[in-house]
Amino acid sequence: MSRETARTPTQQRILDAALALFNETGIERVSLYRIAAQVGISQGNLTYHFALKQDLVFALIHQLETEMTLVLSQRRDVTTRSMANYLVTLFRVMWKHRFFFVSFTYLVRDDPLIEESYNRLAMIAQEGSMKRIDDAAAVGDIAMIRPPNSSRILAENMWATWINQICIGGRSGPERTEVETIYDCCLHHLSLIHPYAPEGYILRIVRKVEAALGLEPVPYKV
Repeated sequence: MSRETARTPTQQRILDAALALFNETGIERVSLYRIAAQVGISQGNLTYHFALKQDLVFALIHQLETEMTLVLSQRRDVTTRSMANYLVTLFRVMWKHRFFFVSFTYLVRDDPLIEESYNRLAMIAQEGSMKRIDDAAAVGDIAMIRPPNSSRILAENMWATWINQICIGGRSGPERTEVETIYDCCLHHLSLIHPYAPEGYILRIVRKVEAALGLEPVPYKV
């Protein structure tokens, strides 16, 4: 089945169940039988829609790529509220599909094509970040990125930071909540921008992130 084919309600239920189980216990520990039981259908019914577990994996990767592209392609808004909402939405999408990042080594071992998907996703993320960095510098929200640094290097560091924080949260078990992980992702991301930002700019974004996540403001000393 093509990854671009519109999903039926049953197919989407299967994907939602697989995603939840992959995130909860790791993809290597989840069988098609267990996914079918979670949905409430027979394994034969499941394999009618998705013959192999890899078909589910690639469908979920396509879902991740589609959702991340939608967020990353948004036109940058100069308000700190918009910046906070962009970060929270982006990291929610990554957290939703955290199995892909946490189990990447296992996935690549079983299917080399996974690496192509990862590289394509990294390119989309880094190009989206580069555009936002360049746009922010163009309007004076941050200083121009000077050599030997560059917007590309900064974007690559952002991507590596996002993956690291999502993996830390994803491997920490149920005691690590979605909100805690997203907040840490935001703080680590903003730490990369901090050297180029005017005084107070990053803290204003942090306050908007806390509001978006329903957190009490942390009493930072400034």
